[in-house]
Amino acid sequence: MRDDLLHPADRQRARVGDQQRLGRLADPGRRQEMPPLDAQRPGGDARHVKGRVGDDGEHDDHEQPVALHPAPHPTAMIHPTARIDPTASIGPFCCIEEGVHIGPEVTIMAGCQIGQGTFIGAGSWIYPNVVIGAAVRTGQDVIVHSGTVLISPVCEVIAENENAGRKFLTEIGKDVEIGASVTVEPGRNHPTRIGPGTKLDNLVRIGAEARIGDDCIIVAQVSIGAGVTIGNNVTLAGQVCIEPHRRVGDEVMVGAKSLISDEVEDRAVVSGIPALRHDQDLRLKAHLRRLPKLFQRVEALERSLQYPSDEPS
Repeated sequence: MRDDLLHPADRQRARVGDQQRLGRLADPGRRQEMPPLDAQRPGGDARHVKGRVGDDGEHDDHEQPVALHPAPHPTAMIHPTARIDPTASIGPFCCIEEGVHIGPEVTIMAGCQIGQGTFIGAGSWIYPNVVIGAAVRTGQDVIVHSGTVLISPVCEVIAENENAGRKFLTEIGKDVEIGASVTVEPGRNHPTRIGPGTKLDNLVRIGAEARIGDDCIIVAQVSIGAGVTIGNNVTLAGQVCIEPHRRVGDEVMVGAKSLISDEVEDRAVVSGIPALRHDQDLRLKAHLRRLPKLFQRVEALERSLQYPSDEPS
């Protein structure tokens, strides 16, 4: 907006603001000091990380505080029976239901819901707007990104499994990272399991009672059907689909946009629809590219032999 069109008071405020910004730019070493973390919230604490880069561009190996407050936010709704470690941090507008157990140094950010009887392991980090349903157990240092839903089973299923001695219907191993907008369905007779060290990209769907092994990599938009068993150290590229109740062996690599409709043996490399050995799939695609020219040669051969044409006269 033109300066001469502003009200005189607004024009004066804009000039003062410009002078303050120029002053900060002229003095790069000057920075605004934040009040101590303990002063921001009673009972607050500061965790520390190393390796901050200073204003002079040099690496600073001294520990620096990170603003994490191990106390529930006043707007969080927490059931009286929930057990929350004193070092855990619960963000604004979270809902913690009956019988939840939250371990040490867990961070649950704004707008999350933790369902009945769920256990969150130590050091886990739950990003905003995550829904973790009932009867879920996560190991230590699990990361769940925004928008992910670990679906809660219906009350009848929870009661049936408690009577059978099964407390958790979704089990997440330690050091698992789950991307944004992932959906994990709970088991009914057996828990849905994700093994330790597995990394899931965004927009992945995992069906009920699926079992995923250790240290797997699952890229975006993969769909894993109900009852699927996946071994250890498996890599699923983007948009892979696995039909229900199929088995994928250890150390398997599956190419992007493949359909697993049968069992895959250990250490196989497969691709295609349906998935074949990768070398076979490449040969098949190479033959498909040659079909138009092959069709033209057959037509020319038929004309030379004076075969009647299939086309209507």
